[in-house]
Amino acid sequence: VLFYTVQVIALYNPVDISYFRYVSDIKVIYNENDMFYRYTTGEFLTREAAYAHRDFLIRRGYPSDLFIRKVSKRPGDMPVEKRTYYTIQLKSTKLPVDKNILFRGLTDVREVKEVDGMLHYLYGRYDTYEEARDELQRIRREEFSDAFVREINVILFNR
Repeated sequence: VLFYTVQVIALYNPVDISYFRYVSDIKVIYNENDMFYRYTTGEFLTREAAYAHRDFLIRRGYPSDLFIRKVSKRPGDMPVEKRTYYTIQLKSTKLPVDKNILFRGLTDVREVKEVDGMLHYLYGRYDTYEEARDELQRIRREEFSDAFVREINVILFNR
């Protein structure tokens, strides 16, 4: 055993790591044998320290099914690279909307269903926060008054 960690979630499809509020050190490991992306936090020398961190996360609203994982070298484990870009979130809703009507004049608005169960409508892809902010100021109208710049962290799997 190298150390103990708290596994927050394991998924077949990667998610934007900004989902993991209250976790500043989220790590992602992809295992090519079972094809899971495992999101973990913390490296603890003792099981007790790992449980204390797990309990902290549960008190902050994470599901109670978080578990402690012994970390050792496993066949197929590969670190995953993170890449950041910025986009403009125009709207978030539980029910789908007609993008062609609501976002008339804006091309390439993406509808993304996220971990929170909501549909997020995203516009543009920018390398810097400043580029996204400038575009937001250009398109801001009354119907987009609650739009904001959002940082997106994409998980890249490199073989």
